[in-house]
Amino acid sequence: MNATVRLTAMVPRRAAEASTASEPSAIASVSRYGDATEPALLERSGIRVMDVVVAATGHDEDNLVVSSLAKFEFAVPQVVARVKNASNAWLYEPDMGVDVLVSAP
Repeated sequence: MNATVRLTAMVPRRAAEASTASEPSAIASVSRYGDATEPALLERSGIRVMDVVVAATGHDEDNLVVSSLAKFEFAVPQVVARVKNASNAWLYEPDMGVDVLVSAP
């Protein structure tokens, strides 16, 4: 499917930036628009420093690709993926890069 999505990365700020009074949060947000199944987009979004990736598009096949890339290509420690079609839930396994499965409401 490879839908164009908004990819938002939450990454830690450098300690000096996080310690200022005007910046109470130690988290920065980076947004990119594009194909989340493209490794180059994930790389530009800072995936290599992420502790968690959440693959939550409306397309199960894209969520599985993002999960696999995050876990196996970029070594992200924790991967959460959304399954839209319950009949696809059996695919969302650690062998596919998924640590936590979330089903659509």
